Amino acid sequence: DHPVVQPVLHRVSQRRMDYLTASFRQAGLPRLDAQNRARLTYAAYVGFLQLRPHQPKMTHEEFEEYLEHVINTLIPL
Repeated sequence: DHPVVQPVLHRVSQRRMDYLTASFRQAGLPRLDAQNRARLTYAAYVGFLQLRPHQPKMTHEEFEEYLEHVINTLIPL
């Protein structure tokens, strides 16, 4: 909520959303679907980072399995 940090976070978040949306558009999704998929992907990423310190530590294998699940769930075939 700091007034100096807030605009930076907004710009970074917007760039990430733009990148994800463009990626999903390139994968063939219509604009609105790409925006929604980008929002869901970004929310999952930020949520994972927020929850990680409060969860049991994942092994490398567990993280790889989780990552594969995320990819299979969020990236259209």
